[in-house]
Amino acid sequence: LTFVLNYIPNVGSAIAELMPVPLVLLDPDKDLTQAVLVFAVPFAVHNTLGCVMEPRLLSHGLDLHPLTLVVALTFWSCVWGIAGAVLSVPLTSVIRLWLEEFDHPYAQMACALLNGPGSTSRGARRRTRLQ
Repeated sequence: LTFVLNYIPNVGSAIAELMPVPLVLLDPDKDLTQAVLVFAVPFAVHNTLGCVMEPRLLSHGLDLHPLTLVVALTFWSCVWGIAGAVLSVPLTSVIRLWLEEFDHPYAQMACALLNGPGSTSRGARRRTRLQ
């Protein structure tokens, strides 16, 4: 159930983390502080990982800016729904790789927008290395 609910951003994970709270409240040995901790600790860990660590790791591994990933997720999920949300990062990565192969200034500008500020594309690095 937690796996399915995690596809709903923020709200789904909160619902999944609230589910064990009634079990803690029904246990006579547990008090209210422990019930709050049962919710608060996983919620804090999940949101820290999901909102801070994952975008940084994904952007570093894919050479995409974190804001690009958020905009891509929003755009593709509006276009294709859940399937677009699942395929948003691979589609955006493929489009960026495709744009890097063109020497047209508009393609280079779009690729620079996808890469984010201060980064150079792999195609530009490869061309300078070959020269």
